[in-house]
Amino acid sequence: MLVGNLPEQSALRRSVLGATWTTTDELLASVYDAVQSGNWQRQQNKHAPRPKRFPRPGPDPGRKTYGSAMSVDEMRVVLDNWGSTAN
Repeated sequence: MLVGNLPEQSALRRSVLGATWTTTDELLASVYDAVQSGNWQRQQNKHAPRPKRFPRPGPDPGRKTYGSAMSVDEMRVVLDNWGSTAN
């Protein structure tokens, strides 16, 4: 795929493939997480909350979703009938 060979900071690549990080970005986030964990372990407070990971791009596994997805054809029907129903 041609888009995969574009530079990582290319707007076209980001729009097609979604948010991606460079290797440097991933390494910096890992270092940040390691420093946060080390500081948490050495603070000698048994009741302190564990630090959260630095947010990565992509879907959040802990995020709740509400409702259900609608197909494109179903959405077309909804939009075609938009405003035509009497209240």
